[in-house]
Amino acid sequence: MSQVENLWRYTCGECGKTFSQLRNFKYHMSIHRGTREFAATCTVCGKYFNDRGYLSSHMKIHRKTFSQLRNFKYHVSIHRGTREFAATCTVCGKYFNDRGYLSSHMKIHRNRKEYKCTLCPKSFNQRVAYNMHVRIHTGVKPHVCEECGKAFSRKMLLKQHQRTHSGERPYACPHCDKRFADRSNMTLHLRLHTGVKPFSCTLCPKSFTKKHHLKSHLNFHTGSKPYSCPRCKLAFTQSSNMRTHLKKCRAPEPVSTETPQQTGDVTVQT
Repeated sequence: MSQVENLWRYTCGECGKTFSQLRNFKYHMSIHRGTREFAATCTVCGKYFNDRGYLSSHMKIHRKTFSQLRNFKYHVSIHRGTREFAATCTVCGKYFNDRGYLSSHMKIHRNRKEYKCTLCPKSFNQRVAYNMHVRIHTGVKPHVCEECGKAFSRKMLLKQHQRTHSGERPYACPHCDKRFADRSNMTLHLRLHTGVKPFSCTLCPKSFTKKHHLKSHLNFHTGSKPYSCPRCKLAFTQSSNMRTHLKKCRAPEPVSTETPQQTGDVTVQT
């Protein structure tokens, strides 16, 4: 059985519908049999669920939780009216509720990059940024989704992914009724309303809403063709043009003669 076929291994004998998860299959069968046992709506937002596990996971979005004690203490101090520390960066004006965060942030302006990667030329001014970068080389993904088992290198990415299960979309567009699971998508969407195109070409009047669109556009000016067909080696300035070509290319697949590369030792700094 192929990996794709194995994903959809539960098939309904009544209607032929397939499922990747046993609990979804069981719930579906209970509809046919008239024995459906669980159906509930979230008491906070009214979202409907047919499974206790999904409801339990969803309810977490309504409970404010913290992974670090100092964030929790600061949050509690807001409720109690005892907030002691609040400051803004004197260089860029960014707001901080913790002295540790402010001190760490100031290294950005001093350009002190104390944490150097041993496998590439990159260096970082914050230990947490260095440790997250190291995972690109090591492949370590310590943050695992309890719902589907998918793993992530950063906790933020896991939280964004979990919203696909819970249905949470906390970021609302102030100009229309669209909502988003993560802030970056909402920021990009807002540019449709505002017309803001922050990435400008220095060689012509064009500007773009996304940085990678600008980088792709610059290939027209420089003549760079970084996207090569893996079959015939024909090069393109745009990745979309290469993908279109690849669908039509009839050249044989290249035979790989590469040997696995060994990576050096990486130390995660604590």
